[in-house]
Amino acid sequence: MKKLFLIFPIMLVLYSCTFWGATNVPQIWFADLYFNENYTDIVCFNNYCYIASGPNGLRILDISDPSDCKEITGFTDLGLEEIIHSTSIEGEIGVILSNENIKILDFSNASSPVMISSVAVSGTQVFVRDDLLFVNEVDSLPYTLNTSVSETDFVIYDIADPLTPMEISRISGLNISNFIVSGDQVCYINTGQYFKILDISDITSPEEMETNPIKIYGKLVSDDNYVYLNSGTVIYSIDISISGAPVLKGRYYTGTDGNMNGNFAVSGNSMIFLAGNRVSLLNISDPVNITDRGDFLASFRYLGLSPGDFLSVDVYNENAFILSEHGFYIVSMAGY
Repeated sequence: MKKLFLIFPIMLVLYSCTFWGATNVPQIWFADLYFNENYTDIVCFNNYCYIASGPNGLRILDISDPSDCKEITGFTDLGLEEIIHSTSIEGEIGVILSNENIKILDFSNASSPVMISSVAVSGTQVFVRDDLLFVNEVDSLPYTLNTSVSETDFVIYDIADPLTPMEISRISGLNISNFIVSGDQVCYINTGQYFKILDISDITSPEEMETNPIKIYGKLVSDDNYVYLNSGTVIYSIDISISGAPVLKGRYYTGTDGNMNGNFAVSGNSMIFLAGNRVSLLNISDPVNITDRGDFLASFRYLGLSPGDFLSVDVYNENAFILSEHGFYIVSMAGY
Protein backbone atom coordinates (compact mmCIF):
# COMPACT_ATOMS: atom_id res chain seq x y z
CA MET A 1 0.00 0.00 0.00
CA LYS A 2 1.37 3.40 -0.88
CA LYS A 3 1.83 5.92 1.86
CA LEU A 4 1.37 9.63 1.37
CA PHE A 5 4.79 11.27 1.27
CA LEU A 6 5.33 14.86 2.20
CA ILE A 7 8.53 16.72 1.50
CA PHE A 8 9.07 18.59 4.74
CA PRO A 9 10.58 22.04 4.52
CA ILE A 10 14.16 22.36 5.60
CA MET A 11 15.48 25.46 7.26
CA LEU A 12 19.25 25.58 6.91
CA VAL A 13 21.32 27.84 9.08
CA LEU A 14 25.06 28.40 8.57
CA TYR A 15 27.14 28.57 11.71
CA SER A 16 30.78 29.54 11.28
CA CYS A 17 33.29 30.70 13.84
CA THR A 18 37.01 30.90 14.22
CA PHE A 19 37.19 29.57 17.79
CA TRP A 20 36.63 26.09 19.23
CA GLY A 21 36.70 26.98 22.89
CA ALA A 22 40.24 28.31 22.93
CA THR A 23 41.08 26.75 19.58
CA ASN A 24 39.32 26.27 16.27
CA VAL A 25 35.60 25.74 15.76
CA PRO A 26 34.75 23.79 12.60
CA GLN A 27 32.16 25.10 10.20
CA ILE A 28 28.77 23.61 11.08
CA TRP A 29 25.56 23.72 9.08
CA PHE A 30 22.17 22.82 10.56
CA ALA A 31 19.11 21.52 8.69
CA ASP A 32 15.85 21.68 10.67
CA LEU A 33 14.37 18.30 9.73
CA TYR A 34 11.50 16.48 11.41
CA PHE A 35 13.09 13.75 13.49
CA ASN A 36 10.14 11.97 15.05
CA GLU A 37 11.14 8.78 13.26
CA ASN A 38 13.24 5.67 13.86
CA TYR A 39 16.35 6.28 11.75
CA THR A 40 18.40 3.15 11.18
CA ASP A 41 20.94 3.95 8.45
CA ILE A 42 22.49 6.84 6.51
CA VAL A 43 24.47 6.63 3.25
CA CYS A 44 25.96 9.60 1.37
CA PHE A 45 26.82 9.06 -2.28
CA ASN A 46 27.15 11.15 -5.44
CA ASN A 47 25.94 14.38 -3.79
CA TYR A 48 22.89 12.78 -2.22
CA CYS A 49 22.17 11.56 1.28
CA TYR A 50 19.91 8.51 1.64
CA ILE A 51 18.34 8.03 5.07
CA ALA A 52 16.60 4.79 6.05
CA SER A 53 13.85 6.01 8.35
CA GLY A 54 12.14 2.88 9.59
CA PRO A 55 8.39 2.79 8.86
CA ASN A 56 8.64 6.09 6.95
CA GLY A 57 10.70 4.65 4.12
CA LEU A 58 13.75 6.23 2.51
CA ARG A 59 14.35 9.98 2.65
CA ILE A 60 16.64 11.61 0.07
CA LEU A 61 18.55 14.89 0.47
CA ASP A 62 20.54 16.88 -2.07
CA ILE A 63 23.84 17.63 -0.29
CA SER A 64 25.77 19.06 -3.25
CA ASP A 65 25.93 22.36 -1.33
CA PRO A 66 26.36 21.62 2.41
CA SER A 67 25.24 25.16 3.24
CA ASP A 68 21.95 24.61 1.41
CA CYS A 69 20.87 20.96 1.79
CA LYS A 70 17.43 20.18 0.37
CA GLU A 71 15.14 17.24 0.97
CA ILE A 72 14.06 16.44 -2.57
CA THR A 73 11.96 13.30 -2.29
CA GLY A 74 11.70 9.88 -0.71
CA PHE A 75 10.60 6.33 -1.35
CA THR A 76 7.58 5.29 0.71
CA ASP A 77 5.99 2.50 -1.33
CA LEU A 78 5.84 0.21 1.71
CA GLY A 79 3.45 -2.26 3.25
CA LEU A 80 1.36 -1.27 6.25
CA GLU A 81 3.79 -2.84 8.73
CA GLU A 82 6.96 -2.60 6.65
CA ILE A 83 10.05 -1.06 8.28
CA ILE A 84 13.29 -0.12 6.50
CA HIS A 85 16.42 -1.52 8.22
CA SER A 86 19.35 -0.86 5.91
CA THR A 87 20.29 0.75 2.61
CA SER A 88 23.21 0.68 0.16
CA ILE A 89 23.86 2.65 -3.02
CA GLU A 90 26.23 2.17 -5.96
CA GLY A 91 26.00 4.19 -9.14
CA GLU A 92 22.37 4.40 -10.24
CA ILE A 93 21.28 1.31 -8.32
CA GLY A 94 20.16 1.34 -4.71
CA VAL A 95 18.92 -1.35 -2.37
CA ILE A 96 16.77 -1.06 0.72
CA LEU A 97 16.24 -3.91 3.15
CA SER A 98 13.05 -4.06 5.18
CA ASN A 99 11.44 -6.52 7.59
CA GLU A 100 9.54 -7.95 4.60
CA ASN A 101 11.80 -7.85 1.53
CA ILE A 102 14.72 -6.41 -0.39
CA LYS A 103 13.82 -3.70 -2.89
CA ILE A 104 16.13 -2.82 -5.77
CA LEU A 105 15.66 0.78 -6.91
CA ASP A 106 16.65 2.85 -9.93
CA PHE A 107 18.24 6.12 -8.74
CA SER A 108 19.24 7.42 -12.17
CA ASN A 109 16.88 10.27 -11.31
CA ALA A 110 17.42 10.65 -7.57
CA SER A 111 14.41 12.96 -7.27
CA SER A 112 12.15 10.20 -8.55
CA PRO A 113 13.35 6.72 -7.51
CA VAL A 114 11.64 3.76 -9.16
CA MET A 115 11.44 0.21 -7.82
CA ILE A 116 12.87 -2.30 -10.30
CA SER A 117 12.37 -5.58 -8.46
CA SER A 118 12.16 -7.18 -5.01
CA VAL A 119 13.21 -10.36 -3.22
CA ALA A 120 11.05 -11.77 -0.42
CA VAL A 121 13.73 -12.07 2.27
CA SER A 122 14.62 -10.05 5.33
CA GLY A 123 17.74 -9.48 7.40
CA THR A 124 19.94 -7.06 9.26
CA GLN A 125 22.17 -5.53 6.58
CA VAL A 126 22.72 -5.10 2.82
CA PHE A 127 25.70 -3.91 0.79
CA VAL A 128 26.09 -3.34 -2.98
CA ARG A 129 29.36 -3.54 -4.92
CA ASP A 130 30.24 -4.29 -8.56
CA ASP A 131 26.78 -5.64 -9.51
CA LEU A 132 26.79 -7.86 -6.43
CA LEU A 133 24.38 -7.65 -3.53
CA PHE A 134 25.55 -8.95 -0.14
CA VAL A 135 22.83 -9.72 2.41
CA ASN A 136 22.83 -10.94 5.98
CA GLU A 137 19.52 -12.80 5.89
CA VAL A 138 17.48 -14.03 8.84
CA ASP A 139 15.62 -17.32 8.86
CA SER A 140 12.10 -15.99 9.36
CA LEU A 141 9.71 -13.26 8.24
CA PRO A 142 8.73 -10.72 9.32
CA TYR A 143 11.89 -9.63 11.12
CA THR A 144 12.49 -6.50 13.20
CA LEU A 145 15.79 -5.12 14.46
CA ASN A 146 14.60 -5.71 18.04
CA THR A 147 14.19 -9.43 17.36
CA SER A 148 16.86 -11.71 18.77
CA VAL A 149 18.74 -13.31 15.86
CA SER A 150 19.22 -17.04 16.32
CA GLU A 151 20.71 -17.83 12.92
CA THR A 152 21.59 -15.92 9.77
CA ASP A 153 22.64 -16.82 6.23
CA PHE A 154 25.16 -14.76 4.29
CA VAL A 155 23.88 -14.57 0.71
CA ILE A 156 25.37 -13.08 -2.46
CA TYR A 157 23.09 -12.08 -5.36
CA ASP A 158 24.03 -11.12 -8.91
CA ILE A 159 22.14 -7.93 -9.75
CA ALA A 160 23.84 -7.15 -13.09
CA ASP A 161 20.29 -7.40 -14.39
CA PRO A 162 18.39 -5.72 -11.54
CA LEU A 163 15.09 -6.95 -12.95
CA THR A 164 16.03 -10.53 -12.16
CA PRO A 165 18.32 -10.82 -9.12
CA MET A 166 19.98 -14.24 -9.06
CA GLU A 167 21.30 -15.95 -5.96
CA ILE A 168 24.94 -16.91 -6.53
CA SER A 169 25.89 -18.43 -3.21
CA ARG A 170 24.71 -18.93 0.34
CA ILE A 171 26.57 -19.89 3.48
CA SER A 172 24.60 -20.75 6.60
CA GLY A 173 25.28 -20.68 10.30
CA LEU A 174 27.62 -17.68 10.42
CA ASN A 175 25.27 -15.81 12.79
CA ILE A 176 26.52 -12.40 11.64
CA SER A 177 25.65 -9.31 13.64
CA ASN A 178 27.30 -6.88 11.18
CA PHE A 179 29.77 -7.04 8.28
CA ILE A 180 31.84 -5.06 5.80
CA VAL A 181 33.19 -6.03 2.37
CA SER A 182 36.86 -5.21 1.75
CA GLY A 183 38.51 -6.52 -1.40
CA ASP A 184 38.09 -10.29 -1.53
CA GLN A 185 37.23 -10.49 2.14
CA VAL A 186 34.06 -10.09 4.15
CA CYS A 187 34.95 -9.11 7.70
CA TYR A 188 32.23 -9.71 10.23
CA ILE A 189 31.33 -9.95 13.89
CA ASN A 190 29.21 -12.94 14.85
CA THR A 191 26.63 -13.09 17.62
CA GLY A 192 29.22 -14.88 19.76
CA GLN A 193 31.26 -11.65 19.60
CA TYR A 194 34.15 -12.99 17.51
CA PHE A 195 35.80 -11.17 14.59
CA LYS A 196 35.98 -13.46 11.56
CA ILE A 197 36.72 -13.33 7.83
CA LEU A 198 34.97 -14.85 4.83
CA ASP A 199 36.98 -15.40 1.63
CA ILE A 200 34.91 -14.29 -1.40
CA SER A 201 37.64 -14.51 -4.05
CA ASP A 202 35.31 -17.13 -5.58
CA ILE A 203 31.88 -15.57 -5.08
CA THR A 204 30.19 -18.83 -6.07
CA SER A 205 31.77 -20.58 -3.11
CA PRO A 206 32.58 -18.31 -0.11
CA GLU A 207 34.74 -19.96 2.51
CA GLU A 208 35.15 -19.16 6.17
CA MET A 209 38.86 -18.57 6.75
CA GLU A 210 40.79 -20.09 9.62
CA THR A 211 41.94 -17.08 11.62
CA ASN A 212 43.26 -16.43 15.07
CA PRO A 213 40.09 -15.85 17.11
CA ILE A 214 39.66 -12.25 18.21
CA LYS A 215 36.85 -11.95 20.74
CA ILE A 216 35.44 -8.53 20.10
CA TYR A 217 32.13 -6.88 19.33
CA GLY A 218 30.67 -3.70 17.89
CA LYS A 219 30.18 -1.98 14.54
CA LEU A 220 32.75 -2.23 11.72
CA VAL A 221 34.08 0.26 9.19
CA SER A 222 37.02 -0.24 6.82
CA ASP A 223 39.72 1.88 5.23
CA ASP A 224 42.18 0.24 2.82
CA ASN A 225 44.12 -2.39 4.78
CA TYR A 226 42.50 -1.75 8.15
CA VAL A 227 39.20 -2.50 9.79
CA TYR A 228 38.05 -0.38 12.70
CA LEU A 229 35.64 -1.64 15.30
CA ASN A 230 33.66 0.39 17.81
CA SER A 231 32.77 -1.75 20.83
CA GLY A 232 31.31 1.05 22.93
CA THR A 233 34.20 1.67 25.29
CA VAL A 234 37.11 0.89 22.93
CA ILE A 235 37.83 1.50 19.25
CA TYR A 236 40.07 -1.23 17.80
CA SER A 237 42.19 -1.22 14.64
CA ILE A 238 42.70 -4.57 12.90
CA ASP A 239 45.23 -5.09 10.09
CA ILE A 240 43.66 -7.23 7.32
CA SER A 241 46.38 -6.65 4.69
CA ILE A 242 47.38 -10.33 4.80
CA SER A 243 44.41 -12.38 3.67
CA GLY A 244 43.12 -14.65 6.40
CA ALA A 245 45.56 -13.35 9.01
CA PRO A 246 43.97 -10.40 10.84
CA VAL A 247 46.14 -8.75 13.47
CA LEU A 248 44.82 -6.57 16.28
CA LYS A 249 47.03 -3.47 16.06
CA GLY A 250 45.69 -0.65 18.18
CA ARG A 251 43.19 0.38 20.81
CA TYR A 252 41.66 3.74 21.66
CA TYR A 253 39.72 4.01 24.92
CA THR A 254 36.79 6.31 24.34
CA GLY A 255 36.26 7.32 27.96
CA THR A 256 32.57 6.40 27.79
CA ASP A 257 30.63 3.96 29.93
CA GLY A 258 29.74 1.74 26.97
CA ASN A 259 26.40 3.39 26.20
CA MET A 260 27.54 4.36 22.71
CA ASN A 261 25.30 3.85 19.71
CA GLY A 262 28.20 2.34 17.77
CA ASN A 263 27.99 4.73 14.82
CA PHE A 264 31.21 6.06 13.37
CA ALA A 265 32.80 6.78 9.99
CA VAL A 266 36.27 7.08 8.46
CA SER A 267 37.62 9.60 5.97
CA GLY A 268 41.33 9.63 5.12
CA ASN A 269 43.31 10.04 8.34
CA SER A 270 40.27 11.00 10.38
CA MET A 271 37.53 9.11 12.18
CA ILE A 272 34.38 10.67 13.59
CA PHE A 273 32.41 8.76 16.19
CA LEU A 274 29.20 9.27 18.13
CA ALA A 275 28.56 8.51 21.77
CA GLY A 276 25.17 9.61 23.00
CA ASN A 277 25.37 13.41 23.04
CA ARG A 278 29.08 13.36 22.21
CA VAL A 279 30.68 13.62 18.75
CA SER A 280 34.47 13.31 18.56
CA LEU A 281 37.21 13.35 15.94
CA LEU A 282 40.18 10.96 16.03
CA ASN A 283 43.50 10.88 14.17
CA ILE A 284 44.02 7.45 12.57
CA SER A 285 47.05 8.28 10.43
CA ASP A 286 48.86 5.73 12.60
CA PRO A 287 46.33 2.92 13.24
CA VAL A 288 48.58 1.53 15.98
CA ASN A 289 48.42 4.80 17.91
CA ILE A 290 45.00 6.40 17.49
CA THR A 291 44.86 9.86 19.05
CA ASP A 292 42.14 12.34 19.95
CA ARG A 293 41.71 15.42 17.77
CA GLY A 294 38.92 16.97 19.80
CA ASP A 295 35.28 16.79 20.82
CA PHE A 296 32.93 18.55 18.42
CA LEU A 297 30.27 18.75 21.14
CA ALA A 298 32.16 21.74 22.55
CA SER A 299 31.78 23.38 19.14
CA PHE A 300 28.02 22.75 19.10
CA ARG A 301 27.66 24.24 22.56
CA TYR A 302 29.89 27.19 21.71
CA LEU A 303 27.60 27.96 18.78
CA GLY A 304 24.48 27.65 20.93
CA LEU A 305 23.29 24.39 19.35
CA SER A 306 21.49 21.63 21.29
CA PRO A 307 21.56 18.55 19.07
CA GLY A 308 20.45 16.06 21.76
CA ASP A 309 21.66 12.50 21.24
CA PHE A 310 23.50 11.78 18.00
CA LEU A 311 22.07 8.86 16.03
CA SER A 312 24.08 8.10 12.91
CA VAL A 313 26.87 9.50 10.73
CA ASP A 314 28.45 9.19 7.30
CA VAL A 315 31.34 11.12 5.73
CA TYR A 316 31.38 12.48 2.17
CA ASN A 317 33.61 15.11 0.51
CA GLU A 318 35.33 16.09 3.77
CA ASN A 319 32.00 16.70 5.50
CA ALA A 320 30.41 14.64 8.26
CA PHE A 321 26.65 14.27 7.88
CA ILE A 322 25.15 13.61 11.28
CA LEU A 323 21.62 12.67 12.30
CA SER A 324 20.57 13.72 15.79
CA GLU A 325 17.39 13.81 17.81
CA HIS A 326 16.90 17.47 16.99
CA GLY A 327 18.05 17.83 13.43
CA PHE A 328 20.50 17.11 10.66
CA TYR A 329 24.00 18.56 11.03
CA ILE A 330 26.85 18.93 8.57
CA VAL A 331 30.32 19.39 10.09
CA SER A 332 33.24 20.39 7.87
CA MET A 333 36.24 18.10 8.45
CA ALA A 334 38.49 20.05 6.11
CA GLY A 335 41.78 20.77 7.78
CA TYR A 336 41.28 18.24 10.57
